[in-house]
Amino acid sequence: MPRIYRLSVAAQQQQIDIYRYNLQRWGEAPADRYLEDFHALFEAISTGDEPGRLIQAEYGVTGRYVRCGKHFAYWKALASGEIGIAEILHERMNLGDHLAGSVALNEPRDE
Repeated sequence: MPRIYRLSVAAQQQQIDIYRYNLQRWGEAPADRYLEDFHALFEAISTGDEPGRLIQAEYGVTGRYVRCGKHFAYWKALASGEIGIAEILHERMNLGDHLAGSVALNEPRDE
């Protein structure tokens, strides 16, 4: 049975920014497809079909990640049993800066 997944405030904004960028750069149909790819990935994470990889200890946060196109989605299991999608970061971003500052990965959430 799939678990519920929730996007952090940061992940919601990142998804909006990614959509807007793709809309301006490539047009509506490709932007919609990329957004659909994210939602399919989140569903796969929630069902356990996409286990992802553990975030490396050097980043000082716990959780998992998986690639979606040119981005990586970072998430963790929450105390409530839900999946918390914490960040959606482009492959060229400095992960150390973003992951260390991630509220959703640094603080336990129980919603």
